[in-house]
Amino acid sequence: MGKRIEDIRRKFDAFAERIITEREELRKKKKNREVGCEGEQHLVKDFMDMLLDFVQDENSDVKLTKDHIKALTVDFFSAGTNTTATATEWAIAELINNPKVLDKARQEIDSVVKNSRLVKESDTPNLPYIQAIIKETLRLHPPVPFVHRKCVQDCEIGNFVIPSDTVFL
Repeated sequence: MGKRIEDIRRKFDAFAERIITEREELRKKKKNREVGCEGEQHLVKDFMDMLLDFVQDENSDVKLTKDHIKALTVDFFSAGTNTTATATEWAIAELINNPKVLDKARQEIDSVVKNSRLVKESDTPNLPYIQAIIKETLRLHPPVPFVHRKCVQDCEIGNFVIPSDTVFL
């Protein structure tokens, strides 16, 4: 088992290294274009660009290396798949424990796809009951803890005033 895990780690490390290297090359090309062409549009930086800025900035308070970026990339990929898997497991558990809900969900799917194909993302607007099941599953069993926010100043949203120091989810 240890050899297999090490092999997977090496493959993912090579994958992350390739992503970082490709981004660095793209940044160099973009920088050369910006120097050469005045009228060219400046693209918005994504998270990878910001991390690479920290790697290249010798005066930064935050010291990052490529290895740090690779580790963060692994965390992002694994966290995303883990939360999705957890939510899916809870949804299946809830459906097993609620057979009437499961039957109604099956009927909705059958009415939309007519047993002729798999459900596609484009079917989503036509599956309100399935959407409700997903939302209820996430309400009952959130895969990540809630992050509380706090207003730092009065804020108006629509006709509502949210006072400073209000804590919300």
